[in-house]
Amino acid sequence: EIPKNSIIKSYSDEIIELKSSNESSLRANCAKEAIVECSEWIEEEQRVTWEREFINGNKKSIEQMAEFVQEPSEEEIEEIDQELENFIEEFREHKERRHTIFAIKWLLNHDVFVPDVERAQKISEGGIMEIVQRRTVTKAGESYSQEDGVAELPPNYDAMVQFVQNIRQTVYYRLQNRGLINQGDIFVLINRREVLSADTHAYLTDFVIHLFEHNHSAAIHLGMTQLEAVIRELAAKNGSFGSLLYQIEDEVDKSWIAYLRYRYVDLGGQNVRNKIAHGYLSHRNAAWGMSVILLFDILQSFLEFERAYP
Repeated sequence: EIPKNSIIKSYSDEIIELKSSNESSLRANCAKEAIVECSEWIEEEQRVTWEREFINGNKKSIEQMAEFVQEPSEEEIEEIDQELENFIEEFREHKERRHTIFAIKWLLNHDVFVPDVERAQKISEGGIMEIVQRRTVTKAGESYSQEDGVAELPPNYDAMVQFVQNIRQTVYYRLQNRGLINQGDIFVLINRREVLSADTHAYLTDFVIHLFEHNHSAAIHLGMTQLEAVIRELAAKNGSFGSLLYQIEDEVDKSWIAYLRYRYVDLGGQNVRNKIAHGYLSHRNAAWGMSVILLFDILQSFLEFERAYP
């Protein structure tokens, strides 16, 4: 068994290294990992230090997007944080009044969790708070939107994606650490997808177990293959990931298709699928943040197909 002081030192040293190399998002993720792994036995002073690194890392990662977008003011950063707290509290209310599954679907129905091409352009015009907006949500947990069509990806779309991923990670972290979402809730959502094959159900179960046990290298490799399997089986179509997205682009929300292409298959985008499949993903990046993004993308795909095929 590794001594507790060695674990604390390992995390603290990595946070310092990431801070010195200006890798703010990874620094925030590392602080999250530290808190999750050590929360039951670390002293309060150490917890506060890591929580501060988590908060400041996220703030700095937003500020770094000034290369692409208007730099947010301190008031905007505080406003974003308050909006996220509002999400958490409303999630809690839906969970208590209805059930967790309803609350998860309610959460995913907000546009802030899907990078929007048109809104990406507005970031530079009106500030980063432009994307912290909500869909109109019905009592059934469904939604409707007044937006039609998407344009070609603007130059600052990458910054938009980074921002959305930070929002997703922050919301998930707070939900899990406040006991508002657990492994069983995700299993229920998966098991309700009867169209999925028995193998896909089994692999998704393994993915969730690895995620909650913090085996992120395994979770990421499983999650990537199963995101593709989920889309293939929900669409009832065959082909490569890129081919699948072209086959469903007229049926599924255009912003969601644009994001999946950019994130996973386009050479001009993040191309995550090919990096994982061909061994180019660094082990350092096979971490908590990427696991959470894959979880969101799988759950969001469930919702997008519900909208497309009601």
